[in-house]
Amino acid sequence: MGRSSRTRHGCIAEGHQFLLLAWWMTMLALLVLGVALGLIGDGLAEGRGG
Repeated sequence: MGRSSRTRHGCIAEGHQFLLLAWWMTMLALLVLGVALGLIGDGLAEGRGG
């Protein structure tokens, strides 16, 4: 049980370290997702006559 929690903590720490070093990748992914959802919403609104 001790080893499992230590491994899990290691994975969380690695993910945290990645976000600290490459925060711009996360922001870029969120930006792309936001633009994609906006375009999908516009397409749906236009298809409904809005």
